[in-house]
Amino acid sequence: MINPNKTLSQKALAGASFLRMHAKAMAGDDDFFVAIMSEPHTIAANAIEQLVKENAELR
Repeated sequence: MINPNKTLSQKALAGASFLRMHAKAMAGDDDFFVAIMSEPHTIAANAIEQLVKENAELR
């Protein structure tokens, strides 16, 4: 569970970090189909990080 006292940006970055960690673990799996599913996780993590960055720049 993510700390409820964190800002929304911090929560989003924590979620992106979790997705990226999960993608790295999946990429190393022996099962091809599990390994190939790591790509969407990485893309989602990148998108979240980009949104947080752009939001910070707009403020």
